[in-house]
Amino acid sequence: MRTRLALLTGQTTALGAMVAFLVVPASALFLARYGADALPFAYLAVAAAGVAVSMAMRRAQNRLSLASLAVTVLATYVVMVTAAWTVLGMSDGLWVTFPLLVLFPLIIPLGFMLVGAQSGRLLDVRQMKAHLPRVMGGFSLGFGIGGLAAAALVEPLGGPVPLLGIDAVVGVCLLGLVVETARRFPAELRATPDPLPGAVTGRPALRALLGNRLVLVVFGYQVLSAAVTQLLDYLVWERAAARFPDPSDLARFQGVFGAIINFAAVLFVALLAGRLLTRWGVALGLAANPGAVVVLVAAGTVLGLGSGTGSTLFFVVVCAQQVADIALTDGMTRTSINATYQAMPMAERLRAQTGVEAAGVPVALGLVGGFLLLNRALGFDILVVEVVALMMSLAWLGLAVWAHRKYGAGLRRLLARPPWVPVPLRIRNAAQQAAVDRLLASNDPRDVEVGLTALSDTHGEWGMTQVEMPAGPAHDVHGALVVEAERVAMLLEVLGTLDDSRGTAPLRSALRDEIAGSARQTRDLLALAHGHEEVVRAVSALASPVEHVRGLALEMLEVTCGRGVAPLALALVDPALDDVARRRALEAHGPGSCRSAAEHVRDLVTDPDGTWDEPWLRACGLYAAPGVLGADAAELAQPWVDDPDPTIAETARWVHLTPI
Repeated sequence: MRTRLALLTGQTTALGAMVAFLVVPASALFLARYGADALPFAYLAVAAAGVAVSMAMRRAQNRLSLASLAVTVLATYVVMVTAAWTVLGMSDGLWVTFPLLVLFPLIIPLGFMLVGAQSGRLLDVRQMKAHLPRVMGGFSLGFGIGGLAAAALVEPLGGPVPLLGIDAVVGVCLLGLVVETARRFPAELRATPDPLPGAVTGRPALRALLGNRLVLVVFGYQVLSAAVTQLLDYLVWERAAARFPDPSDLARFQGVFGAIINFAAVLFVALLAGRLLTRWGVALGLAANPGAVVVLVAAGTVLGLGSGTGSTLFFVVVCAQQVADIALTDGMTRTSINATYQAMPMAERLRAQTGVEAAGVPVALGLVGGFLLLNRALGFDILVVEVVALMMSLAWLGLAVWAHRKYGAGLRRLLARPPWVPVPLRIRNAAQQAAVDRLLASNDPRDVEVGLTALSDTHGEWGMTQVEMPAGPAHDVHGALVVEAERVAMLLEVLGTLDDSRGTAPLRSALRDEIAGSARQTRDLLALAHGHEEVVRAVSALASPVEHVRGLALEMLEVTCGRGVAPLALALVDPALDDVARRRALEAHGPGSCRSAAEHVRDLVTDPDGTWDEPWLRACGLYAAPGVLGADAAELAQPWVDDPDPTIAETARWVHLTPI
């Protein structure tokens, strides 16, 4: 795990430094020569280039392994930057800054897509939530270091142009990290993709993208996220260009401000992001960024209306908007988007990521470019950009809620793919109803499950009128689980006091059977509330030795049941928990007593409060009594020698007559 995280973090750190050494010289030279009014044309070019790149990558990923695809992309980047550096070094060809600015917003999503795809194969969804924010935070660290270094080197190197040479070197370092990661994990990263059916590969990319609702919603979320980020970025660049007309001054501002942004992101990632995602999940991860941006952009709009867009206070708020957006994007959004792809089959994930990341960001930039050109043609103030950013942020927040719902549905679909699907029985007469009634009255949970399945497809005279199904099972699940938790906590407490004394083995076995029965009961309660196949297969997957499978099941139960119910449910059904871990998870529901083994055995046999109501437990308690109570066992057994249950009566007589 440490090696995987170190290599992935090294890649994102190098990616951040590489991007910093690109954007500082390219933006400074471009803005000094052409001004901020030319930026919308670059955004439109990004949209066109992004569509072409997305189509090319979609074709390439059908033939190339993930490692080969990453090497091809990064090698192309290094060649392009080296060529631009050569042109600028040999002539005053500032026109090359235009394709460099087009390259800048393309390589970031492509780089994150490649790192995210590797993460999806090297980490499961739970590991991603816990560790991927720090991996993605490497980008902020690299960008911050690169920005400061670029700002410090502008003057000693004689201007911004030599920074592109450094950028090419950093690109080669990133390429080396990708090759090393693939060398260490060839099974995950060097596997050639299976060929797709002609019906799939022949479909247009857009139609294939829109065919999956989860991908469609995530695509919309990514488009709005990228569009808002670009609008906030444009606001900073436009205001900064007005304040710093000299290219060197502007380059220094870009370097220092980039460092501030990314060091803030590093602090957020290191201190909060992973904990927040682990505690609150993908729901918070998707909603935090748009929610915070809505608040800050609303404040900027009010300030712009009050003090004007030329004021220092407005400029500070505009900068704060971008700082918050980048920090939350690195710490929460990227991890959450990558997690949503885990709700898709493995074969479809990379194709979905390519469509969303490689096409979504360019589409967003194209929309932003068109809007900015229209805004300038109509003569509107920069405040209109702030207002539009606010409106788009509100829509973005709405899509965050929708995306989380689709994520949960995708997880359930992924886990509800049994090798065969049972057909429900339809109850058509009294004989069939009687058979179902016997199933429902059985002590075997599997018989009850079959009976409930039969009822679920029956309407009219038979079935639903004979047995009343709960109208709203989800409403009562938490209360029912609390009852099960209290029972299991008591069972574990009894187990904890029993040693291997004579006669206790059957009792210990019976107590463990009761714990297993509570796990089945919990599973059936969750199945009634949230869907039979999904829950049953998720609970079964918890026992899988494969980390990805178990992590997916944990995530599905957490998202489906909600954070209020999921921890309690997992404490009851998770087969990976030993007695100590299960008792710790249920400590809030435990009796908290300090009874001895003798007191517990007496309680199991006499059951004064009707807590156990289980003849087999009473019989096992009687059988264990001589080894635990000694001479007092006979007195305990006396009232049960004539019990109607033959097993209890026979055991009591044996205890009563057994010499101590």
